[in-house]
Amino acid sequence: GLGFGIANGELATAAIIYAALPPMSIYPILAARYGFQNVAAPALFLSTCASFFTLSILIWFLMGGV
Repeated sequence: GLGFGIANGELATAAIIYAALPPMSIYPILAARYGFQNVAAPALFLSTCASFFTLSILIWFLMGGV
């Protein structure tokens, strides 16, 4: 495969959780340059709210909840 393997299981778990985080908060500021701040701000808000549930489920799953 492409990329490097991660030998440490805890590091792999941290990488998965980090990848599942919502986008950075500067997203609406960057979108404002192109006139999309009115779309980007609510999208960021909704993705942050949804991540509360999805991250909770992901962490539960990664910690052996299933």
